[in-house]
Amino acid sequence: MMAVFAFLAGVALVLAALWDVFRSLVRSPLRAGPFTTAAEFAICRGMLRLFHLSGRRAILGAIGPVSVPARALAVVAALIAGWALVLQGAEGWILISSSNAPASPWERLYLAAYAVATLGFGAYEPDSPTARLLTAGASLTGFIVLTFSVGAVSTISQVLAARDAVVAAMRAHAAALAAGADPEAALDRTLDLVASPLSAVASAMRTLPVLHRLHGETESQAFSVALDRLDQALPTKPADPRAQMAAQAMDEVLEVLSRGWLGRWLEGPDTDRRARIAAFLRADRLTPRSEP
Repeated sequence: MMAVFAFLAGVALVLAALWDVFRSLVRSPLRAGPFTTAAEFAICRGMLRLFHLSGRRAILGAIGPVSVPARALAVVAALIAGWALVLQGAEGWILISSSNAPASPWERLYLAAYAVATLGFGAYEPDSPTARLLTAGASLTGFIVLTFSVGAVSTISQVLAARDAVVAAMRAHAAALAAGADPEAALDRTLDLVASPLSAVASAMRTLPVLHRLHGETESQAFSVALDRLDQALPTKPADPRAQMAAQAMDEVLEVLSRGWLGRWLEGPDTDRRARIAAFLRADRLTPRSEP
């Protein structure tokens, strides 16, 4: 009876892990599944709490690098646990290669991890058609999860590259103004560099779980500072299509930050862009350059 219960529980866990992969790594827009939700919540909430207590921006900047692999590891761990339970279904399913004795539960867990990692069977082997089919299924699902995990990391890396392009462009804009450049000419050059990557960041924030991966470790790298500089540089009613694109993208970013699934990052009900940017700076523990 216990073996049947373990088998059914394992099947449910494997299906839940695959559903998590579909929601968090494949489906668009992406959302967290049951296991990635737990990993993301624990990492982001814990590190944000540490940041709020310590004020150290290094902690804020580390949220992205830590939470990306944590999401993948959460799904892989659930998948391994599920297949380990499935392989408990019959005593003779898994044997120790050297002695042909039935493998223990811990040894079956080891085999499940080996199979999910697509490394083969190791010191244990399935000894029935059903067990071989199940082990092959473990390897197949492991391959799928690992492949989509790498793809998700690559996609998020592209978003971070676009964010860095926006930050670098606005730093260059601020330096040009400080050197005495004409504001209109400086803005014209900046819009060529910032409109497209900012639109890419806004699009990704609507469809990817990247809310707390946009923080910089220093004030000069802060995305909130870049948006503040851009908003102050843009005219109130921009006529330039590039300026309109940048303004719309900025509003979309701020809207997402106001309703993140991990909780609102920007406090307050204001919909005014200046108010939201000021809230973004305060949330980043930075001083708004001009209060709305």
